Amino acid sequence: MAIRAFDWRDDATGAMLARALMTAADRGVRVTVLKDVMGASYEYAEGARQSFLHKRIDARTRRQALGLLTAYGSLPWISPRQNPLADEFLRHPNITVERDRRRRDHSKVYIVDDETLFVGGIGIGNESHLSNLDFMVEIDDPEAVARYEACVSGAAAFDPFRPLDFLVHTVAVHGRDRCAVLDERLRLFATARTRILIEMAYLGDARITDALVAAVDRGVALTMVVGEGSNVIGDLNLAVCDELLVRTGAPPRVRVVLHPRPVHSKAIVVDGDTVDLGSANFTTLSHGTYDEVDVYVRDARFARDVEAAIERHASEGQLANRRVRYNRLYARVERHFVRQQTR
Repeated sequence: MAIRAFDWRDDATGAMLARALMTAADRGVRVTVLKDVMGASYEYAEGARQSFLHKRIDARTRRQALGLLTAYGSLPWISPRQNPLADEFLRHPNITVERDRRRRDHSKVYIVDDETLFVGGIGIGNESHLSNLDFMVEIDDPEAVARYEACVSGAAAFDPFRPLDFLVHTVAVHGRDRCAVLDERLRLFATARTRILIEMAYLGDARITDALVAAVDRGVALTMVVGEGSNVIGDLNLAVCDELLVRTGAPPRVRVVLHPRPVHSKAIVVDGDTVDLGSANFTTLSHGTYDEVDVYVRDARFARDVEAAIERHASEGQLANRRVRYNRLYARVERHFVRQQTR
C-alpha cells in the first residue's frame, strides 16, 4: 500500500488510520508513506495543533507555523507532544515513512495492491473526517492505477479525450513553467457551453477568475460554492467571490454560495459531462508550485452524481447578492502570503 499525504494530524482520526495500517502491516502488507514536512506548518497551526509524524520540525517549518498562528489568532505556540502510537508506527518493519523532505506535495492519494486508487482532497485529521465538505473518489481498476503511475512519472501525458485520466503536476517532472492542471481548467472554461459548477476550498489565481468571467459573458451559467469562513485566506476567497459578481454584473445565471461549513473540496463539473476533482485549488500554489493530483472523468453519470452533491451543498448555504463583504486589508495580506509561498 502506498500513501501520499500533505497533512496527518495527531488526533483521533490520525490514530485510527495508523492503527488500521499497522493491522495490515501485521498481516505482511508493505506500507509506504510519503509525508511532506511542509504540511506540519498547518498541523501545528490549527485543529489539534499536533502532527502525527513530525515531532521534530525544522526552523523554517516552525516559522511558517508561527506566521499562521499569528495571522489567524491561534497563539500561543504549542510544542510537539510525543505519542507512543506514532513511535510504534514508525518502528514497524513493514512500514516505510519518508517524512523529512520539503517536497511541496499537496496530493492525497492511496493505492492498495496496485488495484485500487483513492484520490481527492481529504486530509488525515478530525476536521477533514468530521467537519469539512470534501470529496474522495475510489477507483477499482488496475489499469487506472497503472495509468496514474505513468502520469506521475511523466511516462504518459494527460489526454482529455480518455474517459478517465489524471491531471497531475509534479515539479520534479514537469517543472514550474507549465501546469497541466491549470491549462486544462482554462481550456474547460473556455469551451464550456451551458454551465459550470464549482465547489472550491481556496481561490485567488487571477487566470481562473478571468476565465470564469469570460465564460459568464458568453452566457454560461456559473455556480460557485465556497466556505463563508476558512482556516486560511478566507478574506481572499471572499474578495474573489465579490470580484466575480462585480465583473459579471451578477446576472441570475451566476450563483455564489457561502456555505456555513468549512469547504475543503476541489471539484468542478462542466456541461454535465466532465469532472475535474482532486487536490488542486484555484491558487497559484496549486497551479505550478505544489505537486497535485486530480482525477479527470468524462462520464455523464459520474458528472451527475458530483453535480448533485454540489447542488445539495449549495442549497445548504447562503446565496450572495450583488456584493460579498470582506476585510480588504486581510485580503491584501493573504494575497501577498500566497505570492510569497508560490515563490
